[in-house]
Amino acid sequence: MARQRKENRDKIKLLVQESLKENHCFEALSNILCPLDPALLCKQIHISKCKTMDSKMKPIWIVFENADSFGQDINFIFKNGDDLRYVKHVID
Repeated sequence: MARQRKENRDKIKLLVQESLKENHCFEALSNILCPLDPALLCKQIHISKCKTMDSKMKPIWIVFENADSFGQDINFIFKNGDDLRYVKHVID
């Protein structure tokens, strides 16, 4: 059961990453101001770090490269299509 769950999670992660690789998505989500903190500039998506969370609503975790070369990655969680949350501190 746990193995099948991990395989499903991996398939969903790949689907999200493949969707974000599409040219129109990648271009639209590059060099944008952070919608929740306009002091931050999101340079481009770190596609390999993006995933879906393992909860009922399957929120999507999106990671952007910070335009500030000394700044940390910019992390967002999208829930239910209209709930955007900025995650300030993430430990890898």
